Amino acid sequence: MHLVKGSTYFICFIINDKPVVVNAIFTGKFTTLDGSKTYQLQNPNNDRNYYFTEPQLTECLPLNDPSLMGEDAELTLG
Repeated sequence: MHLVKGSTYFICFIINDKPVVVNAIFTGKFTTLDGSKTYQLQNPNNDRNYYFTEPQLTECLPLNDPSLMGEDAELTLG
């Protein structure tokens, strides 16, 4: 995935063991923490900033590229 400053991407948080997916704008800004670049993304709905390392953003690839998503013909629940 190629992130472009100003473009919107889906990102995922795990909150209370549940995935939460939001749209966020890649700001292009980063800081280095503990030797790793940490990139800033911003929620366009509330201007809240989120920070992710490259490995964390890589985990969100399938949300942004349908060719990376799996597919099941059926799902049995309950």
